Amino acid sequence: MVTGSLLSVKMLWTVVVFGSLVYKTTADSAPIARHAIFVVVDDLGHADLGYTGSEIKTPTLDYLALNGVRLANYYVQRACTPTRAAINTGRYNIRYGLQSGVLKAGIPAGVPANETLLPEALKQAQALHATQHGTQPSDTWSAHAVGKWHLGFFSWELTPTFRGFESWYGYLSGGEDYYTHGTHQAFDFRYDREPNCGVNCSDPQYEANGTYSTYLFTEQANSIIAGHDVSNKLYLYLAYQAVHSPTEVPDQYKIPYAKFSEPRQTFAGMLACLDEGLNNVTNALKAKDMWKDMVMVVTTDNGAPVDCGGIQGGHNYPLRGGKCSAWEGGLRGTAFVYSPLLPTAVQGKQVVFQGLMHVVDWLPTIIAATMGTSPLQAFADTQASKGFALDGVNMWSAICGLEAGNRTEALLECDPYSFPLDRNFPGDQHGNGAGTPYYAIRRNQWKLLVGDPGGGNEDGWFCQGPPCVKGFNASTDVFNSSSIHLYDVVGDPGEHINQAFNFPDLVADLMASLRKYNESAVSSAWEGYPVNQSCVQNGSLTPWLP
Repeated sequence: MVTGSLLSVKMLWTVVVFGSLVYKTTADSAPIARHAIFVVVDDLGHADLGYTGSEIKTPTLDYLALNGVRLANYYVQRACTPTRAAINTGRYNIRYGLQSGVLKAGIPAGVPANETLLPEALKQAQALHATQHGTQPSDTWSAHAVGKWHLGFFSWELTPTFRGFESWYGYLSGGEDYYTHGTHQAFDFRYDREPNCGVNCSDPQYEANGTYSTYLFTEQANSIIAGHDVSNKLYLYLAYQAVHSPTEVPDQYKIPYAKFSEPRQTFAGMLACLDEGLNNVTNALKAKDMWKDMVMVVTTDNGAPVDCGGIQGGHNYPLRGGKCSAWEGGLRGTAFVYSPLLPTAVQGKQVVFQGLMHVVDWLPTIIAATMGTSPLQAFADTQASKGFALDGVNMWSAICGLEAGNRTEALLECDPYSFPLDRNFPGDQHGNGAGTPYYAIRRNQWKLLVGDPGGGNEDGWFCQGPPCVKGFNASTDVFNSSSIHLYDVVGDPGEHINQAFNFPDLVADLMASLRKYNESAVSSAWEGYPVNQSCVQNGSLTPWLP
């Protein structure tokens, strides 16, 4: 299903040709950045950054947000793996079977090797465009990953340096100790120094034991920037561990927040430390003279956890629910884009983009922002011809304020494996609570929810201090597998008033869209697989299959 619609000639318009989106724009003045820095802040809540009214000091993040473009109606997935897969593929999770939850260490699953990830897409788009025009690129892409992976590692070919990155420094699993880097009774911290770095190349970083991960990731990002050959383009994927649980931070960062109760005090220190680290990254870019022609994206991967996924003190006020839920507190993501190249009408004007945007949009948007729409079109056409059509929409010109956004619909959650649509199925097929007991879709200002959006434990409003009133968490709603709720999330972002009975035709139309998505979903049967203990070798998490 196409997620855009035909708009006026003054806007970016989208039609279908052989299953591929056509990326055309009259906004030829959209700037082209040379470098792209993509930052993921793990489990960041809707009300955690300083500019939202939070008492946590985040001057670097605030500066980037207030001088860039904030995204008001931007959606991620409910947890780590699904969001990171969507960022990197530009395709909905149902296309490759990662819609049922997060990948656990020892599960033989991941983003399939035949999916093209963002660093590969950048290189392929550039090469395809050059071939079409009978030219040679004047520069090449250098891509590096730092931080959390969580996209599968049962085979080496699923790890970062086999997926388009020249190097990777970080951890494979979903979470670990910030100092010891231990998880699942194993050490999980590696440096893969070159492309296709597998057996006898991938290097466990035992010397990192005892050093806080935010320090390590910032230092590695700065080293990559300092060593970059500026005659080439840089794509840096910086996926911080913070502010995911466990709540750990050097004491000096939480001392200014002594009046906060735990875990909010330590959480505040974790976020302040990350903000300091990102400031160091911006200084490294400036020192290398790369700041002036780069674009930076900062995004969360889901809302702050309020029950599921490791509570760490984050806030989603005034949104309902949190991580692992289909409520706005779980899916409406905090994100912004900054670039010195943004048009003067946008830059420094505290612009908030109100258009609908989904996490799958980043892949086409980054390609367009760094190379233009022609390379993007070449790549999108090629992917569609191979049966891997993008779901993502290019939002770059809209972010730059040169046209209206062209996305009108976004699939938010769809999991026929754990929750068959249109069947009275009162729970999770696996019996372990790991599945998705709901569906969600947004069209224009409307959001339809089917099932229990919070899985029974996250259907309220959770917040324990400024900017909200402590204890703002009452909910008397009762949900089951047949519940249908419709919210105007523009006028009612807190999802208080169910309007399903007032708009039965709209509900029926949205249900029809869900059924079409549902019919095309790839199985996520891996969710029921047992953990393979061979994932631990010589004390470290390691790929265990050829």
